[in-house]
Amino acid sequence: MTRVMKVIFLLSAVLGLAAGGALGYYQGSELGESMRSIEPIGAGFAVSDFAARQFHHADTEHARQAALLEISVREQLRTVAHDSTVDGGLGLAYVRLAMVEEQAGNKDAERHALQQARGWIPPPRQGQEVSDERLKEFLNKIDEYGHSVSSEPKVSLPQ
Repeated sequence: MTRVMKVIFLLSAVLGLAAGGALGYYQGSELGESMRSIEPIGAGFAVSDFAARQFHHADTEHARQAALLEISVREQLRTVAHDSTVDGGLGLAYVRLAMVEEQAGNKDAERHALQQARGWIPPPRQGQEVSDERLKEFLNKIDEYGHSVSSEPKVSLPQ
């Protein structure tokens, strides 16, 4: 190899490493930022899955505690991520709490939880309100298709 080829090779290697490092750093920082933006979704899903499992497989008190935990975590997530996904998840957590309270026979607590849920779940059309049963039905469908839990809750629902 001649001296000129060695110099060209060395310069190409240095320029390639510099350009690759700069581009890699930029791409890595973008990836890190996108990962930080989806963290609330993962945390919300994990706590929601836990609450669904407790609702379907545990007694009323443990199901209530899990629903309250989900509400607490989702309220904390709202301070980090202000988007409709987090708000809708918080609304569904209140629907789950209402279903637990219904099973426990606490009609006032059930009504209050459903009222809270409506504050976080926007109506399908302006001025139209979704019924309590539709909210509960929607959550049951999410549990059935969105989680790997049995669609039959251990806490029995009155028909």
